[in-house]
Amino acid sequence: MYRRSIIPVAIFTALLSCSPKDAEQAESLFPTANVTAGEKVDALSAIFPDYRLIPLETNDSCLIDSKRIKILKRDSCYYVQSYNDILKFDGDGKFVEKLSKVGNARDEYPIILDFDIADINGRPEIMIAANKTIKRYDADTFGFIGDIKGEEYINQLHYVNDSTILTVSPDDVVFKVMTLGGKTRKSFMEKDLANAGQKLVQFRRLGDGRIAYQLDDTNNAVVYDEKSDSFSYSTLIPAPGKVLTVDDNREYFEKYGFREQPKKISSEFICISSFQTNGDAYVITCFHPDAVKTMTAGNKDESVAYVYSDNGIGNLENDIQTSDMLFLSTLTCCDSDDGFLFMIPGESFADESMADQNPVLLEVGRVR
Repeated sequence: MYRRSIIPVAIFTALLSCSPKDAEQAESLFPTANVTAGEKVDALSAIFPDYRLIPLETNDSCLIDSKRIKILKRDSCYYVQSYNDILKFDGDGKFVEKLSKVGNARDEYPIILDFDIADINGRPEIMIAANKTIKRYDADTFGFIGDIKGEEYINQLHYVNDSTILTVSPDDVVFKVMTLGGKTRKSFMEKDLANAGQKLVQFRRLGDGRIAYQLDDTNNAVVYDEKSDSFSYSTLIPAPGKVLTVDDNREYFEKYGFREQPKKISSEFICISSFQTNGDAYVITCFHPDAVKTMTAGNKDESVAYVYSDNGIGNLENDIQTSDMLFLSTLTCCDSDDGFLFMIPGESFADESMADQNPVLLEVGRVR
């Protein structure tokens, strides 16, 4: 049973006051957080009772570029996108191999727009989105397997099964279902520039097997159901407070333009930074206009919201050896097949010798 945490009254009010605008929304994917007002403080290690820290090995062959980092844990290995390379580490963070084949030959890729790990016929593959083509490499040997030539550009991809790859396209229709032969058999949702923000990891598998994709930093999501091979709209949480919606984003985009829209949104709305799932369990982080952040941990039946901030305000105590809790927002770049995964940059450690090292992973098997 999750214990109820202490949330300042202002946050409590903000989390419960409003309802969604979009009439198309189905039932929310996650429940309302349990909140009360008070002064009790929870330690982060108590919320993550079986956490472990995994330093990723640092040497000249596996330095991770901080410009673009996406981390997937699959079958006890960690795959890290470092700009145009894919680095593989074992379960203890030891460097294994690097896929670095930038070029125009058939076994090379011009750029890595996104990548995923697929299990095809019992063997893991690395799939790389490279413009209109998906490049396929053996995840054990890094040998080239072949390519899938798509019909449209591919910004993001997510392997579902041997006949289904979900893709996100910059074309007029955003979501596509692609076959392994490259054919598009289904499309969904017209392009919406106001809600076009894309995170490094945005596809999340729910406890019932469906796959959710959050639209920008809003409370809205597109959900794919593998059983019915269909898309639908949903909300992440039961629209608490002034939580950003796609309608809000669109209104501010039209009113202020794309340059001023983010500033106005962040100063007036609660933005859902990201969410991560592990079966029915989940963790969500939200950014509030007053520089306060919330982390919600729970399952399909109940959840608990915790407050933290850069200036120490809140009811969450950091006791995991870092100087700040900014890593709680790295849900946006991590995904694990057997728990929750966070990335801790070297600068978040008090020890200055960590500054030039590869990131440390925080792995959490379950939440309290």
